[in-house]
Amino acid sequence: MYNHALLPLTYQCHFQHHQWRRLVHAWNAVFWCNHDQPRPVSRFGDEGKYWKKSAKMLTTIIHGLRGTPYIYQGEEIGMTNTDFTDISQFRDVESLNHYEILQQKGLSKEDAFRIIQIHSRDNGRTPMQWNGENYGGFTKGMPWIGVNENYTKINAQSQLHDETSIFNYYKKLVALRKELDIIAYGDIRPLDVRHPSVIAYERIYGEEKMLVVCNFYKTEVVWDSGMDLKGFETLLGNYSEQKIEESKISLKPYEAMVLYRKRLYMNLSTDIFEKSVWIIIVACRFLAVGC
Repeated sequence: MYNHALLPLTYQCHFQHHQWRRLVHAWNAVFWCNHDQPRPVSRFGDEGKYWKKSAKMLTTIIHGLRGTPYIYQGEEIGMTNTDFTDISQFRDVESLNHYEILQQKGLSKEDAFRIIQIHSRDNGRTPMQWNGENYGGFTKGMPWIGVNENYTKINAQSQLHDETSIFNYYKKLVALRKELDIIAYGDIRPLDVRHPSVIAYERIYGEEKMLVVCNFYKTEVVWDSGMDLKGFETLLGNYSEQKIEESKISLKPYEAMVLYRKRLYMNLSTDIFEKSVWIIIVACRFLAVGC
């Protein structure tokens, strides 16, 4: 597991960098991983108790951003890093060479292997886990690289009809992007960029406003948004209930939520109309014009 104690703060600081200014005004590719990167749920999330929650949290961050989100094969079902126990199981030439270089620099075989386990590009190259059958249903032959032994638990088939699955959460996020223009066209404003645990940003499009709030850790935290959250509805979250009071949100371990509000001119107009009527009535009575 990665030691990513400083990750949220480091990640947030990018908002102050010119690359994040490009993200605000341009159309970018947004993603956590690819064939050269470890699995995000292993790298940034939790492979144990909060495996499902953390996988959903990570994708919420990406799919609320402006740009084109990329879903790398297996990410949508929460596939994890390899569970290889010997260097002979790896195939990536870079990993094999680095294993030798680390030992030449004085590391023990055990320490060098642990580094390869965490960082190897092979983490993102194991066969797609389609079902609980042999080799995860990827092939009836012998795959070129080993399948993660957790394929009996983590596979596509087991998540298709589970409404609480990571896969179906991805589907809901994709549907939101198609439904709401604010995600594609709205401005983006980072929130509380120095917070050590929370990654949050605001999307603004005309009279619409959307907030994406994510707790990057397994410890609970109360986050103050600095704004009145009255009128916001929860479009999506990885917990069934959210605790929001005025400007504050109580975030459970790896909790993520997408909040949305659209100004209701009808309500505003009604309020103005009612107040105007009372003003007219009072004025008429005061002037005694028979109203």
